[in-house]
Amino acid sequence: MQMNTPKPLSNESRKRYLGDITQFYFLTNRGKLILANQYKNRRSTRVFSEIRFLGIVTIPENPISLK
Repeated sequence: MQMNTPKPLSNESRKRYLGDITQFYFLTNRGKLILANQYKNRRSTRVFSEIRFLGIVTIPENPISLK
């Protein structure tokens, strides 16, 4: 079953390469942290699978800058 490609909604998406599988961490603009595994199928198109919801990340409205 193929899923639509999720779009990262901020610059917080991270990639980790594991052979043919790429793991993405998405932090959406509502603070949801999502882990998605992307792999190449037989036609070499990249599809996402095993999208997991990891939790809600609360971001303070006035973040304290670390200097």
